[in-house]
Amino acid sequence: MKELILAAAGITALISSLSALAGPDWAVIEKARAAKKAETHEAQMRQPMTSDHAAMKKACQEIMQLNEAVAAIPWRRLHTRVRGIGCAPNDDEHGAC
Repeated sequence: MKELILAAAGITALISSLSALAGPDWAVIEKARAAKKAETHEAQMRQPMTSDHAAMKKACQEIMQLNEAVAAIPWRRLHTRVRGIGCAPNDDEHGAC
């Protein structure tokens, strides 16, 4: 009887250890990694803006406003005033001087 119980215990241990010998299930691991990455990304998107982000956003908006203001200035006027060349002959016709 003792031999039968030991044989049954041995078979049970062998069968339960076969899954450990098979190795990891990479498909399940990769699926869990992708789910974790998506969850982390969603959590980051829900976070409120930090003061650094707010300051960066404000600075970016100011730069964009300055760029729009500079773009509204006709290039010839800007060029002649910055370099001190004066008005070109054609500028009087357009009212630039």
